[in-house]
Amino acid sequence: LPDDGFSCSPGTRADCTTDCGSSGWATCADDCTSEARCAAPAEACANGGDDDCDTATDEPACCPAGMLGIPGGPFKMGSDAGEGYPDEDPQHVVELSAYCIDRTEVTNAEYRQCVADGACGPLDLGGPVFPLPDDYDTNRTYDQYPAANVRWTDALAYCEWAGKRLPTEAEWEKGARGGCEVVQPESCGPEDERVYPWGDAPPTCALTIAGRHEPCRRGPEDVAARPAGASPYGLLGMAGNATEWVADWYDDAYYWTCATGCADPEGPATGTSHVRRGGGWESSWRMIRVAYRGP
Repeated sequence: LPDDGFSCSPGTRADCTTDCGSSGWATCADDCTSEARCAAPAEACANGGDDDCDTATDEPACCPAGMLGIPGGPFKMGSDAGEGYPDEDPQHVVELSAYCIDRTEVTNAEYRQCVADGACGPLDLGGPVFPLPDDYDTNRTYDQYPAANVRWTDALAYCEWAGKRLPTEAEWEKGARGGCEVVQPESCGPEDERVYPWGDAPPTCALTIAGRHEPCRRGPEDVAARPAGASPYGLLGMAGNATEWVADWYDDAYYWTCATGCADPEGPATGTSHVRRGGGWESSWRMIRVAYRGP
């Protein structure tokens, strides 16, 4: 066997330093022709660094239980002129830092814990925005249904109680649509403009709970009931079931401030309405597109 110049004895270990500066150890191969890379520490969460030296930062594995990691990088936000509503124009590229987001909509059971602790307002299971499902049973608690009829202020309070925050509008849309790294080539193009979380295929009842004129179901359902309709990152309920609040104030012309691109936008500083995303069980197909936004 050739001697590639490693000065080691088979199986021995030695301290070393990786290219990105983290320390670890290396093991000499049995034939002394190669040497294992230094063992780097695990990726830390949300610190913006490449802790394990693999050229990626804040990887999905670092997210808390029940959350999924969305990698940093660009995505295409909004719709081309004529494809959606005017407040979705112009389509523009947004650069986002990596972040973690809940895999599903917040459930009744989760929200009730916040109510019990006195941090959230009451949950109205049969309110006007959340009509009772077809198979409503007064003996059921509907624990795994999405918490609905929740005001924006209570959604904010729940997130703070849970040690989290509401996503920005841009974070919500990237989580639903996928970033430009999802489809090759790894630069933003037409292939990154999927209409729904699952792609461009028309909605079906196997993918979502929605459809105002021909509803799949008259009422919401379990937050994990439609895995086939997941986003590229595995997020559920991003189209239909219950509409989600995001952190931003609503401005129908806000996208023009990012027309040439922007990074980590937080939305307008003030406003009279907040943005809702994703559509609900009663929404039309047009309202569950990933680019749809409403006040």
